Amino acid sequence: MDDELKAKMLQYLESIEQGVQQAGDFAKAEIPAVASEYVHWYMFDSFISASVLLLISSLSAWLLFLSGKKAFSLLVSSPKKNNDFDFFMLCLMTFLVSACVAVPCFINGLLQARQGYKAAVAPRVIILEKIQELTK
Repeated sequence: MDDELKAKMLQYLESIEQGVQQAGDFAKAEIPAVASEYVHWYMFDSFISASVLLLISSLSAWLLFLSGKKAFSLLVSSPKKNNDFDFFMLCLMTFLVSACVAVPCFINGLLQARQGYKAAVAPRVIILEKIQELTK
């Protein structure tokens, strides 16, 4: 009975060892493909994020220009009415909010584009950075 149990245990251990060996071989074969797909995903994600941020920045800059132009024309116009002052304040607030949106979106868009270019030019750096991030 003891020999039978030892034989079955040995058989189970051998099958586990074989499964682990096959999993290791599979992982070795698939790691380059997974790394390549990760770098491509990282690059496209960065470019899409940069495009959206730069689009938001452009729209905010356009709104900034229009509101600044209207506020300046109201400021220089000769008749001063109460309605003009309220509209001037609205234009001024729109100008300030647009400036607060346009500048950070533009900077973040440039940083995202930089990450995308880094992934396109130096994919190994992206992989090493990810490994470093995972091992911290």
